[in-house]
Amino acid sequence: MSGTKGEIANKIREGAQRRGEEIQRIRQLRRERREELKERASNASSAGNSSFIPYILISLVFLSFPLSEPKVDWLLVCLFLALNGTWTIFFRSTSWINWAIMCVSNIVLVRWSPFIPDLPRIISQLSPTHVAVYVSGNIFLCIILYFGYVERRAPWNASSRKSGKKSTRSDKGDGEQVESLEEFARRRDWMNRLDLAASGMILGNVALLIVLGVVPLDLFMQSLRQFFSFVR
Repeated sequence: MSGTKGEIANKIREGAQRRGEEIQRIRQLRRERREELKERASNASSAGNSSFIPYILISLVFLSFPLSEPKVDWLLVCLFLALNGTWTIFFRSTSWINWAIMCVSNIVLVRWSPFIPDLPRIISQLSPTHVAVYVSGNIFLCIILYFGYVERRAPWNASSRKSGKKSTRSDKGDGEQVESLEEFARRRDWMNRLDLAASGMILGNVALLIVLGVVPLDLFMQSLRQFFSFVR
């Protein structure tokens, strides 16, 4: 009899613990969703011309380096324009972390600029078979990572999965749909997996290029030291 009471007490404690963990998870999701909504509202309020000012200033600072040289490196100028223009159009945000990452990307581009003109020569020296295998392997790995890790479904199950999900969104008075906590959690986990997969692909490719000797190790270490000195 005492054993049965002990089992019941343990089950009650486990249930209470699970409920507490679920409450904590819901609170965390609500807090993260509020922060995201605040960031969206901040980005929307500063979506005018003033939001371009930090990016224009950063671009001008880094563009001044090649333009101030006696012999202007127009290739580096074009790369700066492409990088900063793409970042400003597609990745613009009011977060200072976004500005810091943009600065780090420009610094890496400066450090790798002596190596960039040699890329066509290095690529031309590679075997076409090796290049085809490298590109095909990356495409195949991207497909595997996307459907196996990010989406966690087979490509042919896309329609059935979408139709099987019921929307749990609620409507505001003006007809705007509000994302539910479940949808927010799924989207957050999906974005985290996508970030990890993309980061893994980039790091894996850099490591492979260093091992194969395509990217000089000393140049990579210099860029790494420059990055850590900037972060500090």
